[in-house]
Amino acid sequence: MTAGTWDRGLPAVPAHMRRASLSLATRPASGPGRRRTVLPPAHPAGSRLRFSPDVDRVVRVRAASGGAEPQCEACGVRLHDGGGLIRRVVRDATDRRLAWVLASAANGVLLCGTGTSGCCGRAAACNGSLGARGFWAPYGTDPRLIPMLLHPAIQLWRSVDGRYLGEPPGDLHTERSQSRPR
Repeated sequence: MTAGTWDRGLPAVPAHMRRASLSLATRPASGPGRRRTVLPPAHPAGSRLRFSPDVDRVVRVRAASGGAEPQCEACGVRLHDGGGLIRRVVRDATDRRLAWVLASAANGVLLCGTGTSGCCGRAAACNGSLGARGFWAPYGTDPRLIPMLLHPAIQLWRSVDGRYLGEPPGDLHTERSQSRPR
């Protein structure tokens, strides 16, 4: 290996371009030599968009409605062998007080297809008819207060513990104290 080259024959990086040669005191506050702090992500890749295994199981049991196989909550098609995707109704919270609700079964629906096809794809694209039926909602909405129109035409609400409710939840503070320890 000759001076000024790497072992693969590539030219060496000039000293003025090496990060190690710049001391902290001489680095500019902005521009090409500035120090960039790279923080690890707050959540592991994709974990913020996934439910816990317990919530996943509860939503699949709710979608089965006592039957052997779960079905798409929007169109009613049977989902075999763990098919379909559990999608969030409200994707993220603008109000941090809703974060625990958004991580619960009240915010999950089991839909057929993938993120780009079927009912799940239409919900991901914010399809107007699925929004009107309660399968997606804008940020900051409490998913417990959104009625869901199940296939064929049954209006229900979702509870935090994974049940279907025939009427809107009355006292949301009572539901929180019963389903989540403080």
